[in-house]
Amino acid sequence: MKAECQDYYVVRTPNLPIEYLNKYECQEQDIYEFISQDAELDRFFRKALLIASPTLYNSYVNKPMDEKKYKNLTESLLKYFLRSVGRPTPYGYFASVSLGKFDESTRLLRGKQVLDLRVDNNWLNQIVSMLEQEPEIKEKIRVRYNPLCYISGDRAKNVYYTSHGKAGGEKTVIGEKSIRYTPLTELVKSAASDFITFKELSGRIQEVYNTVPETVISDTLSDMLENEFLISELRTPAYCDDPLVYLIHRLDEMNGSGVYLSGLREIQGLLDEYHKEEKEELLKEIYEKMRAFKKSKNHLILNTGNQYVANTLNRSIQEKVEKLAEVLYKISIDFDATHTLKEKFTEAYGENVEVPLIQIIDSNQFDGGNFVDLSNIGTKGEKEVLRIIENKIQQAFMHQEEEISLFDKDFCDLRYKPVAVGSFDINLFVMDKDGEYDLWLGPNFGSDRAGTMAQRFAGCFLAEEFEKYNQLYEKDANIHCQYENVEIREFKTFGEQSNVLNTKRNCKYYLTLGTHSEDVDSEIKLEDIYIGLDDSGIYAYSKSLGKKLRFVTDNMLNPTLNNKITRLLLGISRDYNSHPLSRLAYLPSQLHYKHFPRIRIEGVVVLPRMWMLDATDLLGGSYETFKLQFEKCRKAYKMDSVLYCVASDHRIIINLNKEEYLHILYNEFQKKKELIFSEIEEGLIDGAIVQDDQNRRYVNECVFSVLDTDKDSVLPNPYHKNYVLCEADRKKTLCENGWIYFKLYGIGHRGDELLSERLPKLLNKLENPEHFFLRYSDEKGSHLRIRIKCKDEETAYMQLGVINKWIQEQMDMELINDAVFDTYFREINRYGGKELIEPCEQIFFKDSVTVEKLLHRSRIDDEKELEKMYMIGISFILKNLTIDLNDMFSLIDSAGFRNKYRNEYRERRQQYIQYVRAVLSEEETEYLDIAREHEQEKKVLNTFAERLEKQLQEEKNTNSRENIVFSIIHMYCNRLTGIRAYEEKYLELVRNTLYQIVQQRKYCDNALENV
Repeated sequence: MKAECQDYYVVRTPNLPIEYLNKYECQEQDIYEFISQDAELDRFFRKALLIASPTLYNSYVNKPMDEKKYKNLTESLLKYFLRSVGRPTPYGYFASVSLGKFDESTRLLRGKQVLDLRVDNNWLNQIVSMLEQEPEIKEKIRVRYNPLCYISGDRAKNVYYTSHGKAGGEKTVIGEKSIRYTPLTELVKSAASDFITFKELSGRIQEVYNTVPETVISDTLSDMLENEFLISELRTPAYCDDPLVYLIHRLDEMNGSGVYLSGLREIQGLLDEYHKEEKEELLKEIYEKMRAFKKSKNHLILNTGNQYVANTLNRSIQEKVEKLAEVLYKISIDFDATHTLKEKFTEAYGENVEVPLIQIIDSNQFDGGNFVDLSNIGTKGEKEVLRIIENKIQQAFMHQEEEISLFDKDFCDLRYKPVAVGSFDINLFVMDKDGEYDLWLGPNFGSDRAGTMAQRFAGCFLAEEFEKYNQLYEKDANIHCQYENVEIREFKTFGEQSNVLNTKRNCKYYLTLGTHSEDVDSEIKLEDIYIGLDDSGIYAYSKSLGKKLRFVTDNMLNPTLNNKITRLLLGISRDYNSHPLSRLAYLPSQLHYKHFPRIRIEGVVVLPRMWMLDATDLLGGSYETFKLQFEKCRKAYKMDSVLYCVASDHRIIINLNKEEYLHILYNEFQKKKELIFSEIEEGLIDGAIVQDDQNRRYVNECVFSVLDTDKDSVLPNPYHKNYVLCEADRKKTLCENGWIYFKLYGIGHRGDELLSERLPKLLNKLENPEHFFLRYSDEKGSHLRIRIKCKDEETAYMQLGVINKWIQEQMDMELINDAVFDTYFREINRYGGKELIEPCEQIFFKDSVTVEKLLHRSRIDDEKELEKMYMIGISFILKNLTIDLNDMFSLIDSAGFRNKYRNEYRERRQQYIQYVRAVLSEEETEYLDIAREHEQEKKVLNTFAERLEKQLQEEKNTNSRENIVFSIIHMYCNRLTGIRAYEEKYLELVRNTLYQIVQQRKYCDNALENV
């Protein structure tokens, strides 16, 4: 793997110089008096507060006489002040962004401010909703059938209902809508496959349903529009630089939109005027006009940029970032977001199968959206990495050191190596420290996808520089060309979330949810997406592109706030590669300490010294009690006087020696019952590298984008031939075609007894029908799955009473504690296709009888006996499904074993050879008393092998030959003990034994030739 830090980066700074903090700390006025009596600060905060919090603005310009209200004002004002001098996260007027590039020297000089002021998206969504309900406008609106809608049984479903972006709380969110599927629904879908005016669509329906009153048809279509089965063109499209300008343009095309059009044009005109001259009164007028249309929680969104006069950083910083990245590659986190999804998928469909996404997300079918946990961390390599870091921390505590240092060499001997790593953005504070550069990780860490941190601020950058910056997307796509990146464009249920989304498109393809697109050729449709599972893991696949899909979002919105479809697709994509930056993001929560020393990796501070206080330290109560307790903690934990108070990525500078800051801490603790502190970056003020034309310094944070340019780090390509799910004759409900399927829970260590003694008695009462069993574990626990094949459905129904009575007997004897009847889903794809499933079930029948006899006649707790059953059983199946000895070895060798059991093989090699040779010469009954069972199983195995060969020749196989054979062997191993470790061990031992026999035969053949 090779890290490459890109030449362009993002600079983020607060919009006030840090000197204002020093000025405030060195005087006695409260924050209100300090700000209001400074002309520059007063002008700044009037505009900033009017955008961020009009309520606080009104309190500021109309100083409260009430003591409590004034106290609330000063506390809120102090937080905003501390943010505007010390927190570089862009937010309204308080902080700004710009682009920089690497060069031979460092010079960052702020210049002219850039404004990106637009109407709030939630406000605009409500305006669109109003317009869609206006009769005169509605008939002119162009609509199209929502591509997210699909047929599920007798219902048409809209799988993502956005509430027009007006949701105001969790309880108001409705996940999906459904209507009865009728010929009318199909007609609307056909007529509105592309945009069509509401009036014209109504006319087309009228032509077919000419006896239905026009008002009824109009009301029906209005309901479909309200429930989003029809999507209006007035909605903000997937990519849009300015939604208000877009809406005005659409209304203008309609002609005669009257007061709405003129009113929106007036608001847009005022916004344009404000961009030219930032007048406080103009802002008030904009608010007034917008409120006249519709009152909303927020009305405007503002991002600010800065046209730097000079914007370069020394290339040595770029090299530092790359050295850090190389270490992060080694200690990346592997998420296992789809752990439950894969288990449920395997149980429902098997492996080596691709299922339509529509079926996966349907709440009446698989309902896979509930089976993804985006924060679930896998176990591979975790203990090893954390142990190295914890050992260093313990050493620091013992030696009373404030800092630990980690280097690439500390992680060189890790056993787990990530296969592929993702790109990332990393946020770093850069300070000049005596001519050298000191880098500290920012509180927001960054993003698991390079470029994401910048996209929201496209309107704040110079177009030419931003285009150069975004070239990283093309570079990343070329490196990882084994999949196609698809951006998810989700119309947000909570409209204000749309304010932080990107407006520019950086992926060739995208998926729209709840909105529409203007480039239909690049839009991936829901029905084109399939979810597959094979040896490489779970993946998304496009049938039209013939390529694996990696779904992404190009914004910094918390992924858990997305809808279920988005979370599902992001979870699947998240498992494709390891995540370097996530190691830093999750590190504090993985290390359970009250206090952390400073942690450096390759010289970069990735974790500052931190202190965690909770209810065990601070009991709460009155302010005075809190203050006394807090002072004790300060001394006990040796806390600095000036620190950051941290809440997630929000942090403000706190002076613990000042009373007004303690009030902030008290209120914070009352709300969250914990306080987290981190040290101030060394050199934050004196070493600040950003200045303005008055030589005033600014806190800075730079966002560096890092790509892994090693093209060898690629994902394995799935085998796609005939992978589409075989639905025909797959589902067998209770008693259908004579199938009875039930699960037995609570068996404990008596499973073998039940299989070898109790189950045969039941089968005897049922007149010995065919059956098979397997061992399994689900959320209810370990259990046995029994599938019985009666002559026909009628016979099966008659036998249910017998089975129920038998189950009750097992419960009475406490062999089991629960039983569940279920639907039998045949794993048709896993075993090669619909032509092979019944011959395969014949193998299951005979193999189950074989294992039941083995369990009855042998001591399963005797390792030697168990070894014999595994070695002979695996070899027997392998022999009867292959052509000859060489084919046997070639097939089992394809599994790619790693000689994990080499020592065990050497110790008992001769015995293993005897077992396998006995199978090859059909003399295995010397070791196992199963002659009759093997004779019957051999016939069905040979029949299946012939059918499989035919399936392969006709290219109808839905899985590879190797996978099918290994699956059949797996089922034998599962029936024997259900322990995967045994299966892995004895498969390798059989492979090693076959290798030895093949080599011996070659030697003998060569010897004969030389005689």
